[in-house]
Amino acid sequence: LCDSMKRSYIFIGGFLIFILIITIVGSNIVTGNTSIKKEKDILSVQSNKEVYFNGYGYSLDNPNVIINPYGNSPLTGIAMFETSDYSEVSISVNGDINYTFGKNKHHIIPIYGLYADYDNTIVLRSENKEKVINIKTNPLPSDFEYVNDSGSDNFSFYNGNYPYAVDINNDVRWYLNNNYYGNITTISDSRIIIGNDKYNEDGTSTGIYEMNLLGKIYNEYLLSDSYYGYNTIYDNDILVLSDKI
Repeated sequence: LCDSMKRSYIFIGGFLIFILIITIVGSNIVTGNTSIKKEKDILSVQSNKEVYFNGYGYSLDNPNVIINPYGNSPLTGIAMFETSDYSEVSISVNGDINYTFGKNKHHIIPIYGLYADYDNTIVLRSENKEKVINIKTNPLPSDFEYVNDSGSDNFSFYNGNYPYAVDINNDVRWYLNNNYYGNITTISDSRIIIGNDKYNEDGTSTGIYEMNLLGKIYNEYLLSDSYYGYNTIYDNDILVLSDKI
């Protein structure tokens, strides 16, 4: 080959090597050499937990008890058992929270209103029998903050650095151990609306959750605009404050 052709091949080869180096370096800069975090579907995660929500083979004398069943509501639990006949079940939590469930043979009974850092007493009653369960809970998180404001006879809900509820004595009886956004709206005795825990760059969240006090999420509503932290119920519709209300 003549010298001019050799120089052409050398130039082309050098250019290709340069492009390859730029591609590799650019890829490292863009990705930071870190893998992309894959977010698990919350409903699938919940379904995996609910596999263990089983009362078959358990009795009132020996119930299956799970504390913090969904992993995000530490002052709650569920008690599961069977009865020989279709029977009502009543529950008392620390003597001041009481409720009754309709007749069934297979019972999954939610436990609400535990105290933190306390040996809680739960009494289950059915078929003229009762079972006393003691549940020792962990302390509140070290960075937990709440207002000094007594609630009503039922729970009064607030959202500081953690969502929580207090009773008439200003004792915390419920909280979520994650940073959910905005105000809390109750839509039944055991179900709430609250902003989700997925945030935009400006600090607002991407939408709202409908969940129960056990921490189970029933619906997630994602907004095309940022959610500004306020929601309410009007005529059976959920209204939220965003760029488009």
